[in-house]
Amino acid sequence: KDLGKIAGKGSVAFLGDTHKHFTETEKPVTFKDIEKEYAEAITFHEDGYGVDKEYSDIIYVPEDATFSLSSQTVSWKDGAKKISLKPDHTYILPCGYKIEMVKKGDNSVGKKGGTTSANQYTKWHLKGTTAEGSFLHKPATVSGGGKSEISKRIEDMVGYGPVFIGDIGEDFDKVDAIVKHDFSKMMKAGGKSLLDSIGAKDILDPKLSLGRMIQILTPNADYSDEHNAFIGTIATHIRELLCVLKQSYKLEWGDNWRQHYHTDAINGALGHELKIGDGSLLSSYIRVGFRSKHDETIPLKSDDSGKIAWKTFTLRQDFFPSW
Repeated sequence: KDLGKIAGKGSVAFLGDTHKHFTETEKPVTFKDIEKEYAEAITFHEDGYGVDKEYSDIIYVPEDATFSLSSQTVSWKDGAKKISLKPDHTYILPCGYKIEMVKKGDNSVGKKGGTTSANQYTKWHLKGTTAEGSFLHKPATVSGGGKSEISKRIEDMVGYGPVFIGDIGEDFDKVDAIVKHDFSKMMKAGGKSLLDSIGAKDILDPKLSLGRMIQILTPNADYSDEHNAFIGTIATHIRELLCVLKQSYKLEWGDNWRQHYHTDAINGALGHELKIGDGSLLSSYIRVGFRSKHDETIPLKSDDSGKIAWKTFTLRQDFFPSW
C-alpha cells in the first residue's frame, strides 16, 4: 500500500519525470468499473481511455497508465496504447488521483499549465493531486485572531531558484557515501530497518519514497545511537543535494547517476549551478519571518527599513502549494 503513496490526505505533490501510480483505495477500482458507472458522462474510445463530455480537457485513463515528461505521452498496456501528454489537460485515474503537466516555478496554483511567468527558473513537472480532500474550519474570532492569515495562499511565500553546489566532485562523493551506507542496523536492537521492510536495495530505490528517505535521515528515538550519530554528520547542503538526486533519479541509471549531472565551466573553472542533462534543476524556498542582513545574531526585526532580509527555508523537491 505504501508503495503507491505519493502524498497524504488532501495533498498536492510534484512527481518525477516519469510516474506510474498505484491504487490507494481500499477496494481497487479499474477502468472497466468507470466505463460501467459513467457511460452517460464520459465518451470512451476503443484505445482504452475516455474524454469528459462536458469538459473536453479532462481525460480518464486506465489504472496501469504511465506518464512520461520526456516523451510527453501517457501510455498503458506496457506502451502498446498511448496518447499525448498536454499541459492544458487533466488526467484522472480510476482511483480518482489526477495528474497534470505544469510549470514548477511560475507560482500559478490556480492557472492552467503553460502560463508564462516572470521567473526565469521554471521547469515542466508532473503534478499529482489526491482524490480525497481535507477540510479546514475557518474560525470566527475577535479582531487580530488571525482569520485573514489562514486565507492567504502559501504560494505567495514560495520562491524558486537554481540548485547550487560547492565542489561537484567532493559533494557528490559525500552523497555517494550516504547512498552506499549500510542502513541495516539503523533501528535499535530487534528493529527492522525501513529499507529491509519494503525490500529496497538502497535509499535511491523507487520502492522508497522521498518522504521515507527523509524520515530515515531524521533523528528518531527508535533509531540506534550509531545511526543518529551518522545523521548528525550529514551537512545541510549535502542533505538537500541528496533530496535533489532522489527526486530526479531514474532506475535505469543504476550506480552511474553522477554522469547525468554537471556544472558549466566559467572562466576555466567549474561553476556552482547544478544541472541535469541540458536543463537546470529547481529548488523551492519558503519565506518565514525576517533576519538581519548583516548579522544573524541581531534580534528579528519587523520594520520596513530595507536593512532586513527574509528567513528562507528549503522545501521538499516534491512540494507543490495547494489552493
